[in-house]
Amino acid sequence: MEELKENFQGADYSAPIIDREAIDHARAGVYPASIVADVSPERLAHFFDQELPDGSAYRVHKNHP
Repeated sequence: MEELKENFQGADYSAPIIDREAIDHARAGVYPASIVADVSPERLAHFFDQELPDGSAYRVHKNHP
């Protein structure tokens, strides 16, 4: 066990740096319409708004009820 501790001593366990664009995209909370295959109609109604008039995207409610 001591040998394992020595091998990992000083190792960096921090998360890798994430692309700023990926963070911004996630923060926007926009999902493709294909989420209807995985999200129940009740959850869609409760947590999402249709983002585009053609229904091609959903956005997470900023302040869901």
